[in-house]
Amino acid sequence: MRYTKRPGSSQLTQTIAKAIAELSDRTYKNIYQVAKANRLSSAMLSRRIHGGLSQHEANVQNQALTPAEESALVTFIKHITALGHSIRHVFLRELAEVLHKN
Repeated sequence: MRYTKRPGSSQLTQTIAKAIAELSDRTYKNIYQVAKANRLSSAMLSRRIHGGLSQHEANVQNQALTPAEESALVTFIKHITALGHSIRHVFLRELAEVLHKN
């Protein structure tokens, strides 16, 4: 049996938005039909329609860095590696701690 690869988070977000739009414009009669047509879990789709959060959104408060700090760190890493420099894990950890403190 072959398993299909799960879509990335941005693609999943787009698929969920499309499914919700299809439900609201009455393309499909109910959540189950929309979920099946878009290859989504009906429970997850129902939860999202009623204001539920994604796993990433729900776990933001458990992360050491805020999304803005994380984005700044990723941007810095991309700039440094584009210049041809490597970053050691120790330096990366220290940089994350400095970002978190400020």
